[in-house]
Amino acid sequence: MRSGRWISALNRSARWVPVAQQLAGAIQSLDAYRTTAALARNMAEAMRSRAVIEQAKGMLMAVSHRREGGVRPARVAFPTLKHKLRDVAGRIVEARSGVRGRVY
Repeated sequence: MRSGRWISALNRSARWVPVAQQLAGAIQSLDAYRTTAALARNMAEAMRSRAVIEQAKGMLMAVSHRREGGVRPARVAFPTLKHKLRDVAGRIVEARSGVRGRVY
């Protein structure tokens, strides 16, 4: 009689295996979705930042009459500045054009 109870208990728990597998798959899909959404948000922010940086580079190139780019003069002008490049670029765009160059 004992072995009968044991087998019955195994049969009942075995019914939950497919449900647990489906639940695990759903959790993995949700995690993948969240990771992809975060990556998309970061890429969108990087693209907006890059536009401001490129605009500031163009302004610095026009002022310095250089063809090589404006990042090097910015690094020379602000060697110890502890700000992100996109924030410095936003300030340059804002100062030169009167338009806010910050990334939102």
